[in-house]
Amino acid sequence: MTNIIKRGALIKIHYNCNNDCLFCHSHNRKINNKKEFDFEKLSKKITLAKSLGVDCVVFSGGEPTINENIFLALKEVKKNKMNSGFVSNGRSFSDKSFLDNAISLNSIYFYISLHSHKKSIHETITRSSNSWVEAVQGISNIVDCNKELTVNCVVLKDNVEELIDFSKFLIDIGVENIKFTYPFIEGSMKKNTNHMININYAGEKISEAIGFCRKNNVNGYYEGLPYCLINKEFRNLVNDLKSNNIFFVSEFFKDDFKEEILTNYKKEKQCNNCLYNFLCLGYHMDHETIINSIN
Repeated sequence: MTNIIKRGALIKIHYNCNNDCLFCHSHNRKINNKKEFDFEKLSKKITLAKSLGVDCVVFSGGEPTINENIFLALKEVKKNKMNSGFVSNGRSFSDKSFLDNAISLNSIYFYISLHSHKKSIHETITRSSNSWVEAVQGISNIVDCNKELTVNCVVLKDNVEELIDFSKFLIDIGVENIKFTYPFIEGSMKKNTNHMININYAGEKISEAIGFCRKNNVNGYYEGLPYCLINKEFRNLVNDLKSNNIFFVSEFFKDDFKEEILTNYKKEKQCNNCLYNFLCLGYHMDHETIINSIN
């Protein structure tokens, strides 16, 4: 995958969402954060992004596409001569006119979540009816527009045994970048750890799926696992903010950006002897207390 973003910034434009995913990392923020959206503050932040040398502003949430000010935000980004992108559940892009409007305002980057090729499994995970049909249509529309697209699948007990069939489904649609994520234990995931799988088994199944993608000339990626749990030939295929050149992050109610520094990771003593020690983040600290209790 070529990095279409050279120096990116991510803005969490709000925490509202039209899904209610089992693993949602923003769930607590959505409940506890009652701050009102301030477009003037967002406008200043977009100008600040430009001054930081940013070439692409990526909007996330929550679900950014349901924010009533999203097109004003895209216009503001375009006015500052930058491109834009989305981290999204893809549902709004099932409306072709919505997608066309976003693209006309310099939207070039789409990171869309889909968690199964089966409607029933996807909607068990998203806990939202119609989310599968709309997400699949949204993905198909983006493929037809030939824009940079990565489809992300959060790997749980619900879908782990069908990752290859899922990959085949996406390949048949025309998706060229497929990512598999082992979830962090935060937000909704804290109450739904019964849906998680053993971290070692996750590495095995994700490696198999990435291998299938590569054999079919499609890019397969992963996030959330240490290098040692992924097959050697795929260990460098991490897909995260850093690998996508997104260096700055901000919430909608903040005045400025923070540099994306990943600190919530831990390594064991034996990691010092690993060839990948300087590249691998280790494992997320949230996983330490629960790994042994997951069957």
